Amino acid sequence: MQDDELEPADLKEAIKAVTTAKLMIEVVTAAATTITATPITAATITTAPSATRRRKGVV
Repeated sequence: MQDDELEPADLKEAIKAVTTAKLMIEVVTAAATTITATPITAATITTAPSATRRRKGVV
């Protein structure tokens, strides 16, 4: 039968893993909130026809 108690090294490793996971969740949540709150505007690119095309009547 297996004991429910962990070795001190295993316990420290488990605590480290849980703490790291919690920190990662906080960072991702904060980043997602920032991305959601920031409006995304599409850039419009307008270019005038080149002078040679205007002279040749291609436009």
